[in-house]
Amino acid sequence: MGYLGPVIGLVVLALTAVDVVMTAFGPGRGRGPLLGPVDRTVSWITLRVRSRRVIVWAGPLLAALTTPIWLAAVWVGWALVFQLSGSVVTATTRQPTGGWEKAYFAGETLITLGSGEYVPGGPGWQALAVLAAASGFIVVTLGLSYLTSLLSAVLKRRSAASRIRSLGAGPVRICLAGWNGHDMQRLDAELGSLSSALTEVSQQQLAHPTLRHFHSADRNSAFGPALAGLDEALTIIGCALPAGCGPNPVAVAQVRSAIEALLQEEAPGEGREPPPPDLGPLRDAGLPVADDARFRAELRRLGRRRRELRLLVEHDGWTWADVDRDSS
Repeated sequence: MGYLGPVIGLVVLALTAVDVVMTAFGPGRGRGPLLGPVDRTVSWITLRVRSRRVIVWAGPLLAALTTPIWLAAVWVGWALVFQLSGSVVTATTRQPTGGWEKAYFAGETLITLGSGEYVPGGPGWQALAVLAAASGFIVVTLGLSYLTSLLSAVLKRRSAASRIRSLGAGPVRICLAGWNGHDMQRLDAELGSLSSALTEVSQQQLAHPTLRHFHSADRNSAFGPALAGLDEALTIIGCALPAGCGPNPVAVAQVRSAIEALLQEEAPGEGREPPPPDLGPLRDAGLPVADDARFRAELRRLGRRRRELRLLVEHDGWTWADVDRDSS
């Protein structure tokens, strides 16, 4: 193998280092050269598998594979680096070792197993063994830290979905719950806090691309339908109610902006445009909503946004009918 093996090993170690930094510290979109292809493969599969029972495991599987993939790559890299003659010898006889023994030495050094059966062949190799042990420690530490941060982000995402669902099971019920007989000021406080929560979820999505692969089998904590329901409620308020009847416009603008940022990260592309919300229950409750023809005309301005919302819902393993359906 000569020097080719160690050179390849150094390249593997460099790619792993880049992947760890991009994933753990999240510059840009946080997709590295190793986990990036895995992420894209999972995305391709989940887009074609409509079974919610299957896709709910995508996020946990990716999270569980992160640290093992890094460790495996680092092991391969150091195993190739130690393939040079004289790098590893037996501890008792100082005899040269074969390829597998060198790979075994690299592995036990990474996880600081330290059986003592094999030792570095000289001072230079001893220094490299120290670097190998340090790299293994760093990979495990950053992997666990990333996993902890990711799980925290998952909980906050599901908490935001539950808070939205607590306003009402769908856009029409959110509007009914917010109406006080004159306007929608009941929603002011909730929208103010939701804008902060959704902005935080958006920032966490940038740092943890794997977050979009976490789906919920429970509609109460399903992020896609909840987010679509909230945005549709704001659409009804903005397009069907007279001016001055809505909640605080600043809070509405902040929530819509946070939702738009999430759509850019979680639902690139456009799906089919969903059907318009049914304004009948709002009319029956005495809300001064516009007629259907005028409302549909206003909806045309938001066609792209609503198509992205539908795509988000479907990527999350649900259908548009689940946006306005009671929990079960």
